[in-house]
Amino acid sequence: MSQGIRVQVLDAARRDLERIAGKDWRGYLLVQKALRLVEDRGWAAAASTELLKVLDQKRHVGEIRVLGRGGYRLFFFWHDDSSGRTLWIAAMPKKKDVEDTNRFNAQVSAVAERRRRFLEDDDASEG
Repeated sequence: MSQGIRVQVLDAARRDLERIAGKDWRGYLLVQKALRLVEDRGWAAAASTELLKVLDQKRHVGEIRVLGRGGYRLFFFWHDDSSGRTLWIAAMPKKKDVEDTNRFNAQVSAVAERRRRFLEDDDASEG
């Protein structure tokens, strides 16, 4: 499989992104830059520079790290198919909102559940 990555943003995360753009223009630009870098660098390079981090290999959950003031954690799930790898950004909380281990683990579980539902919906639409 090619190292190419497509990054898509789910509706809930898109609302987060719109909120970020309205309140924190610099943060919005940093998020956009991080998304472009992941697409440009590919999976291996993004992971080796720790821009992208796998949080749960079994459940296909990870995060894109956005550096800078305040900062955001872009939680995603990924799916591989014949056309390559797609990362689906599922949530963009501020780092301070998921510093607590329980909140962090809850966010990872929520993204894993979103992936499960997403794949079920995708299978249903093809069948």
